[in-house]
Amino acid sequence: CDDYTYCQKQLETAEKPYYKGVFMIAIPLGIIIIALGLLIFHLEAVGLGLMAGGVGIIIYGVGSYWRFTDDVVKFVLSLIGLVAVIVLAYY
Repeated sequence: CDDYTYCQKQLETAEKPYYKGVFMIAIPLGIIIIALGLLIFHLEAVGLGLMAGGVGIIIYGVGSYWRFTDDVVKFVLSLIGLVAVIVLAYY
């Protein structure tokens, strides 16, 4: 009996709904924080800090649920991230 293999399956089963909840909360929260930093503080130091924090929350949310997602969802999230980087670089 391998404890690691047995316990690892139970751990992944328990982690999946938890990280899905983190993902579902972190994405909208990060977007709201980025919007607040952009619209309210107009790219001053505080606004830039808020936007960086929003990006960090989004990265944490996506990164925690990344191993449980399908390939199509991974592609869509990567495409959205690429478009956001291009738009921000142009802006």
